[in-house]
Formats: sequence, structure tokens, C-alpha cells
Amino acid sequence: TTTRFPIPERYTLVNDNIPMLRLSSRAAVIAKLQALERRNGTQIVLLTVPSVGPAGIEAYAREVVQKWEIGNNDQHNGVLFLVTHSGWYLATGPGISGAIPDVTLARITRDVMMPAWMGDEVSLGIEKTIDALVAASHAEETTGTAYDYSAPYEPFTPAQWSAMLLGAHFAGLAIEASM
Repeated sequence: TTTRFPIPERYTLVNDNIPMLRLSSRAAVIAKLQALERRNGTQIVLLTVPSVGPAGIEAYAREVVQKWEIGNNDQHNGVLFLVTHSGWYLATGPGISGAIPDVTLARITRDVMMPAWMGDEVSLGIEKTIDALVAASHAEETTGTAYDYSAPYEPFTPAQWSAMLLGAHFAGLAIEASM
């Protein structure tokens, strides 16, 4: 049985843990994904991991999508492109399924990723698959976002949590008093 790669707490648009993406194209891929997200809010997230464990790639992908809540502004307009040493999986949220229905995912898999995988050109296949997903999602009419992925993740301190909870409590009291 294979050991399951732990799902990271935070993510960026490119999470190349193996790595499988060519270093020379990494910056261009990130720029494309960020431009798409700014344009219409669609999040396409690449995740490469060495193994997904005995439950399989689809179950692992579902867990990642749920944990990371891929897709912006509660629009569920995200795509997870999960790649392992043994295969890949594309998972879409319901908010993007109009622009990227299952038939489009099947075509991208058959015509783009599969030939690259079989020809041992995995990195090129990843890049072309991302290009195909970006092109398919351009018609999506959702709200863009301006999330800054370059900002380092800093979890809230206990003092910050306390201040937020007190602020919410007093805001609730003020609303209640005004009724």
C-alpha cells in the first residue's frame, strides 16, 4: 500500500510537490492562472503529489477540493488538476461546470493530456492541459478576484482571534440594541 501525501494546509495556484512542471515554464503558467482569476474569478489549481494513498485519486481530489474550497467568492468556480506519478484527475466545482462540462474535460484528457502522458512529455501535457482549461473557462461569467498569492501565509494569533470575536460580539449587541 502506498503512503498518502498529506494535503497541505494552504495552497497557491501551482503546487508542484514532485516536481513535474518544467522550471522554465512555471512562471508563465502561474501568470496565466493569476490573469484568469483576476479576469473572471475562475481558479485553476495544479497539485502534483507522489501518492494519494489506497483510497485512490478521485477520493483524494474530493478531499483537496473540500479542504481548499477551490473557487472564489463562494462561486465554486474552481478546477483542481491533480497529477501523480501514476495518473491525473480533473475535478471541477459546480460553478464552472457550465463553461467546462464533463464532455470538455473528457476531450481535454483524450486529446491533450493522454498523448503527452503516453509520449513521456508529462510537463508539456500539464502546460497544454492548463492552456485548454484556461481557454474553456474564458466564457465563464463570474466575479474576478484580486487575491495576492505572493503574500506569505500568517495564521491569526490568539490575540487577533480574541479581538475578532469581541468585535463580532459587540457588533451583534449593537445590532440587537438598534432593533
